[in-house]
Amino acid sequence: MGTMDCGERAIRGDVQHGQLVAEELLEVLHMLRRFMTHGLPECEGEGRHRHGPGSDLQDKRGQSRLMFILLKHGRMTMQGLADHLGVTPPTVTGMVKRLVEQGFVRRVHDESDWRTVWVELTPQGQEAITQHHRERTAALQQRLDRLDPEDRARLAMALPVLRKLFDFPSGNQ
Repeated sequence: MGTMDCGERAIRGDVQHGQLVAEELLEVLHMLRRFMTHGLPECEGEGRHRHGPGSDLQDKRGQSRLMFILLKHGRMTMQGLADHLGVTPPTVTGMVKRLVEQGFVRRVHDESDWRTVWVELTPQGQEAITQHHRERTAALQQRLDRLDPEDRARLAMALPVLRKLFDFPSGNQ
């Protein structure tokens, strides 16, 4: 049986119950998570120890994700952040505390309801997460540029399927 990859075997029906596809997808997701957390290995020019506004986020698991959610959605409550991140409010409280100490986010009490506390990016936090996102996008673009046009097209066609696969309503992750 030649050298078919997992996707080709799945298309031909050689994979029972999608187990091989699921295993391959888990491995790829692990690699993507590692890339998003640590960047590319230093030998490829995307070292972990960069200097600049986004460099403090490189090895802080969850911080960049929390900050990107704030960048994308604007200020949010602790519960809203917990729902988006799929973690408990106490976990978010600890993350926010560390980010406040670093000057990346601030807590703001709601003017009409003192019990409501909003979390928002500071200008320093906005600059840091924007730079972090820019660096990750550039590193991923370098990887994509190495693919042949057919592989890039297949990857682009898979993106809507992946979104559909992982698009959960808030809180149901």
